[in-house]
Amino acid sequence: MAISYDVIQKGSIVLQYWTGSVTRDDIIVQQHDCLSDPRIKPNTSVLIDATETLFGLTPEKMRDIVNVLFSTALHSQTIKNFVLLVNPLTYRLAHVQEATAHLYGTPVRAFTSLHEACASLELDAKMVTSQLERIRHAGPAPTPDT
Repeated sequence: MAISYDVIQKGSIVLQYWTGSVTRDDIIVQQHDCLSDPRIKPNTSVLIDATETLFGLTPEKMRDIVNVLFSTALHSQTIKNFVLLVNPLTYRLAHVQEATAHLYGTPVRAFTSLHEACASLELDAKMVTSQLERIRHAGPAPTPDT
């Protein structure tokens, strides 16, 4: 699968790692699975590392995905904010996500720097780097929390 995730800090942070070509269906299925994960606490923050992702999507299709994801009651009760770590090629498309999500009252912020993304969530960048490396190489850990 092009999207893996894990839950850290007692359910208050979800780290996601996206790679390759990520489709609309990948995003919707993964978000549903993630929101159904009992380890995730209400008002969690999500940091998505999409630096190795290519979105084969137009801005209109990205808006459609964000509308589908952010319009659910479960989403609004679970996710406090999103931080997207993207590459320079997808940064413009990430701004479409920011603008559309703002309509639903869920902040989405895009960064091209891991340190800036971590600082926005008051997370230690070294810890996040280590956790993302683990997710990249092994997928989500079988332990319920880190």
